[in-house]
This record gives sequence, C-alpha cells and structure tokens, in this order.
Amino acid sequence: MPHMEFDLTSVHIVEQASMFLIAILYCNEGISPPLVNNKIQKESQRNQEICERYEAGEGVQDLAKAFGISDKRVYQVLRDTRG
Repeated sequence: MPHMEFDLTSVHIVEQASMFLIAILYCNEGISPPLVNNKIQKESQRNQEICERYEAGEGVQDLAKAFGISDKRVYQVLRDTRG
C-alpha cells in the first residue's frame, strides 16, 4: 500500500472519528477525505439546528419528521451536542 498523508487533527465527535477512519480504510475505493469532511460539516450544522429548534420549543417527534431521522436519533443528537 502506498504511503498516504492525512491532516491529523483532533476529533471530538464519534461520527467524525468514524468517518475519518472510513476515509483512511477506503481511500483507494473512491472515498476522499474532503467528501467525508463535507458530510461531517452538514451533519454538524443539522445537529446544531436540531438543538436550536428543540430549545425554541419544537418537539422531538416534529424534529425527527422534519429531518427524516428517528426520535431516538434526535435524542442522541441532543445528548451528544449539548453535552
């Protein structure tokens, strides 16, 4: 396997770490770190919006429906994002 260089930065979110490892493992399969980073950025923005809307009074079921995710995932986002 040829030597590959990656920007080694600290990762604070499990999803980011997972996507980073996937990018390393499958770099020869067409998955590139910029695409992975774009996905992480979109999820991070989505998660922030979920928290803001929840804090503004929107219900978990409404948020799940609006973002096309399960109620359980909304609770996970709230737990992981808000600490």
